[in-house]
Parts: sequence; C-alpha cells; structure tokens
Amino acid sequence: MLLTIALLIACGDKDTLACGPGTHEEDGLCLPDVDTAAPAPGDDTGAPLDDTGADDTDEGGATDDTAGGDTGSTDDTGGTDDTGGTNDTAPPGVDADGDGYTSAASGGADCDDSDAAINPAATEICGNGVDDDCDATPGDCAWTGEKRLSDVPYLSLDGDQNNDRAGETLAVGDYNGDGLLDLAVGAPRADAPGLEMGAVYVVYGPITEDLNLYDATPIFTGPRAEDYLGAGLLTVPDLDGDGDDELLIGASGKRQGYSLATNGGAWLVTDMDSGLAGAVAYTPASEESGFGAALAAADLSGDGVAELIIAASYDEDYAGGAGIVYLFSGTPTATSAEDADITLYDDGVGDRTLLLGSATATADLNGDGQDDLLVSAPNYYSADLGGDSAVLVFYGPLSGVTFASGADHILYAPYTDAADLGGYINGLAITGDNDGDGYPDFAAGSPDRTADIPYGNNAGIAYGVGGGQLSGFPSQATSLFFADWRAEGSEGTMFLGYTVSGAGDVDGDGRDDVLIGAPGPGTYSKTGGAALLYYGPISGDVTDLDADINLYASSYGWLFGASLASADLDGDGLSELIAGATTADGGATYSGAVLLLPWGDY
Repeated sequence: MLLTIALLIACGDKDTLACGPGTHEEDGLCLPDVDTAAPAPGDDTGAPLDDTGADDTDEGGATDDTAGGDTGSTDDTGGTDDTGGTNDTAPPGVDADGDGYTSAASGGADCDDSDAAINPAATEICGNGVDDDCDATPGDCAWTGEKRLSDVPYLSLDGDQNNDRAGETLAVGDYNGDGLLDLAVGAPRADAPGLEMGAVYVVYGPITEDLNLYDATPIFTGPRAEDYLGAGLLTVPDLDGDGDDELLIGASGKRQGYSLATNGGAWLVTDMDSGLAGAVAYTPASEESGFGAALAAADLSGDGVAELIIAASYDEDYAGGAGIVYLFSGTPTATSAEDADITLYDDGVGDRTLLLGSATATADLNGDGQDDLLVSAPNYYSADLGGDSAVLVFYGPLSGVTFASGADHILYAPYTDAADLGGYINGLAITGDNDGDGYPDFAAGSPDRTADIPYGNNAGIAYGVGGGQLSGFPSQATSLFFADWRAEGSEGTMFLGYTVSGAGDVDGDGRDDVLIGAPGPGTYSKTGGAALLYYGPISGDVTDLDADINLYASSYGWLFGASLASADLDGDGLSELIAGATTADGGATYSGAVLLLPWGDY
C-alpha cells in the first residue's frame, strides 16, 4: 500500500500519466512491473531469486542462502526446505543428532546422524547387527588380551555322569536339514550303559540355553564295553542327496598300555533317527588297531566323489610298520578295512615305526583343483635329520597302495639338544587362509614337547604352514623350523597344541584366524586350561602370551581347550567359540562340558 501511494504521488494526473522506470500505467495508476522470469515460490532456479543473489525468499524468506540470511524457520536447515518438506541434503559440517560427530553425508564420520548412540566413539553392541561404532563391521565384538572364563557369559552343555568327560571331540553340521547348524559332542569314556562304551550327543540348533547332554536327542552309544565311541567325529557333506549332512563316528577302543581292549570301528550316520543300527558300518582289518580315532573326507581319487578316510594308527598289519590309513570310495556300504579302495602304509620311513594316521586332514594345498591328504606320524624319528615326529603330505590324486616313503613332503619337528627332544604331533587341522595368499594353511600341534625354559616339560608347541609355502621347501624332508610360525607354551605342562583348529575370520580383516588349545594346568597360572586365538596372519615365533585372545579357566584341572571349534550355533548370524572342558564338573564329577561363548568385547 505504501509503495502504491508513493507511485501515485510521483505519477500525477492519470490523463497525463507518465510512469517512471520499473512501473507501468494501469487504470490510472503507476504499478510495479511484473518480473515474468521470477520462479514459483520456493524455487531456487529462477532469477533474481536464485541462491546466489540477495533476494532468495525460500518460500517467504528475506535473504539468500549465502548472504547472511536464510536462518529462520524456512531455511535449508530449519523446518522447511526449498520444496516444502524437510531438508534435502545436510550442508557441510552438520551434526543433526548432536553427538559431536558430523554426518557421513556431509563429509564427517557419523554413519547414522539421526541416532546419537551411533558414532565413531560408541561401544559396539555384540550381536545386534548394527554398526554402532561406524567401523563398517556391524556387530563385530572382538576380544583382546586375556579373559578369565568366569568373567564372560557362556552356555554350558554338561556331561551327565561321573567321568563321562564329554567334549573330547566335537563336530558341527546341519544334521536335520533345517538350515541351522547342530553340534555333535563325543564322550568316549561315558558308561552308556556299559563300562566306557562311549557316547555321542547331538544337539540341534539353535542352542540358546544351558543343557544336560543326557537330554539331547539323539544319543548314540557304543555297542560294546570299552569301545570308546566318539573318539573320532567328522561331519561329512550330504552324500545321499537328502539335504542333511552325515555324521561319521569313530570308536577307537580303549588304550591299555600299548594295546587296545577292543577292535574299534566307524559308523556313517545318514539318518539321525536310525541309530547305529541304521548306519553304514566300517570294520577294522586287524585287532587292537585304533581304527576310527582319526577321520577325514575328501575327493582324493579325483573321481568327483568324496572318499571316507579312516585311520588305524596302531595297525601293524604291514611289514612291521605301525599305522595304516584306509580310504573308501563310492556309495557308502558296509565294508571291512581289508576292502578299502586306497591304502596308505608305514613302510619304514625314519628310524622307528610311525604310528601313521593319529591325525588326518584334507585340503587343496597347492591350488591345482585336487584335494590333498595330510597325515601325522607322531612316532617318526630320524637321527640323521634331527627330526622327531612329523606330518606327511600327499598330493592327490591317490590310488591303490601308497607308502609313507612316497610322501611329497615329510615335515619333521626339529630338535637340537636334549632340552628340545621329545613330543608327538597329534593335533592337525586345516586353518583356512591365514596369510591371505589364496591357499589353505594348516597347523600341527605337539602338546608334550619340552620347551627350553625352566620347568618347561610338556609346554607344547604348534607349527603353522602355508599351503603356498610348501612348493618352496628345499626337499622332501624339511624341518618345521621353516614353518610360517611357531607358537610355544610359556610354562611347563600347558600342553599347548593339544588341539588346533580354524576359527574363521573372527576379526573381519579378510584373513582366517587360528585356534590353539592348551588344556594343561600350567606351572604358575591358568590352571584350568586355555583357548588361544591368533589373528591371521601369524609369523615368526610366538607364545601363548602373544595370543590376541587368551581365554583361560582358573578352576584347576578342567582341561578347558581340549577341543575347539567356531560356528554359529544360536542362529544369530555370528559365530561362537565352542570349547571342550573335558574334566569340568558339569552335571557330575569329571562329567565334562562343552562351553559356547560369543566372540565378544566384555
């Protein structure tokens, strides 16, 4: 109105109307010219109402985005944006949730600027699937350093009777075809019901609460006293096409000095509801051979079908050797070891019998597309080489009769003086790709090896060898001194290396990690045993004190870490540590237990 009055005064009588610049005559009045280039309200694209001039109204605002105005309720960061809603894109440096970190969209580090609880300084919450600390790994919960078992949460699957020693062996697979992982627990000393018949308990996932293993379904028991059923356990990928994994169970027979009370055996369970009676039975070729204690499965013949591998490390059925490894091809049928398709014999390598096959493992170590075989020879000895205990490597394909002397590699544990002498390689496992070179790696444990430290008897040692490293070894017989890494117990009687296992990629760095069990009581501390996790890659000489995670039991004599695995058993998408404590007082004295612990930052 004031503008109109002013123009009327300036223009004078309408009959002689002469309007000034920027105005025009209309019905006898001088009115402002209309800017036909002006945008619709709130549109920043026109002129002169764009974001670079001085007259941007932003739906009624008085000034532009850059010239000191646009700070009220209608600016880009206030309640209304240029198109009528909330702001389109946060301008640089915005901290919308007030947590002290600017948004990732504006160049900052806050991955969720709508939630003040999520920022780079937040504590990661285990298992919630949210990247709380904005490190691009949702739900990661890596431990660091030492943890006492009593200070962390865990589930306990307890043995039921005195001296069951549940947890001596473990296997993980989907045995009922529901898409969830299940757990098989071996208790070879269990009286079930006869003396030390042995038992295997299968617990279906998801496992989310404590359990007495006697309540598990199904339970397999040995057919005879002192069978030690469950001394060997192995998950075999589906062979019969029903979508379920199979479970291979070994019964080694009880050791009595250098003899065995029973002959052993192995059973391939393809239907969990059928019991051993419905399983495929494999019987030993000779008495007291330890048949069934070490198991593996892989396509070692190259025919596209996995062989079942069953070792008998005390079998002396060939020329005075000790230890035979049997491979069974084709459709599983009840078979005697005498009819095995491929047989591996101890033919006198070294200066004493080998006890060939006390542990076995398989993988394509050299990357040629063909599975290869690893076999321990704990009694190997060579005075000339300075070797004591060994791992033999056989590149596939294999066929017919094979001899230890024909191994592609004999990797022997070195000794240099009396303090280093002794020890048997009994632990053996593929540990994934720890060094990131694309080849699977393996670890071998010698738990009773003496360390060159005060009171170092049975400190134990584990060796790590890369599959890609093997081709560079100088000769067939090579010292494990050249291994990628060596982990040694820092105290006597730790028995480090009693078990070795792959852990998967726990820390999420793209390289697999390694689990090592040290279940002995030690000399000074950690008297209940320990489970050690080393993040890959590992290199050089390390001890238990260098482990990235050292989880130990302080209850004397639990043998915590006697068996180890890592898998998602509760169905939350994150793996748990699975650890046997074979002499823990679970449901009874020395009944044993298996403990499930989420990998977490506590």
